[in-house]
Amino acid sequence: MSFARLIGAAALLIASGALAADHPEEVAREACLSELGGGGSIILSSFSEAGTEVILEDATGTVWRCIGYRDGAVGLFERATAEQEAAARSAPKLEDFQEEIRFAPGSSGTVLTRALGPGGAFQFLLDARDGQTLRVRLTPGSGEVYYIIRNPDDSILSGGTDAGTAYEGRLVQTGEHVIEVVNQTSETVDYELAVTIE
Repeated sequence: MSFARLIGAAALLIASGALAADHPEEVAREACLSELGGGGSIILSSFSEAGTEVILEDATGTVWRCIGYRDGAVGLFERATAEQEAAARSAPKLEDFQEEIRFAPGSSGTVLTRALGPGGAFQFLLDARDGQTLRVRLTPGSGEVYYIIRNPDDSILSGGTDAGTAYEGRLVQTGEHVIEVVNQTSETVDYELAVTIE
């Protein structure tokens, strides 16, 4: 399951051909949004190389189904059925798999104890600045887990680091960094995530 950022710089991606090539779902989503003619929001999108399905709600509350493509074209735009709307509204959202890291006043670090379901992934969001030093340590109670650290522009800062291998490095971007923990097992894994930023 990909947790690439789904909301944000869609207009910028359209304007930049190079970025658009790297973010085809964003381009398709923006193309579908433009079909609403102003206003509205995305309820759910599902990326496929064949075309991204987007379920949207316009300013009047009407729900639409759109198929958008990586080149910004729209192949289908129709009113969603009641079943399609219900499925989109009940589907898990990206924010269901994210948590913002907050430090206690006067502290530069925290330790989080969490559990992750079989084959699952979860993202921790950390607002940090260029030049700060980030330290991450992931300790599972059992099972195999690893973590990935992404920069605010979604590039990889540290990829596929096994639990037990701590990360320490200087940040090169300012903004929301992502620490994604992935469970490689078929069992629920308890783990401890220690994060420090200085």
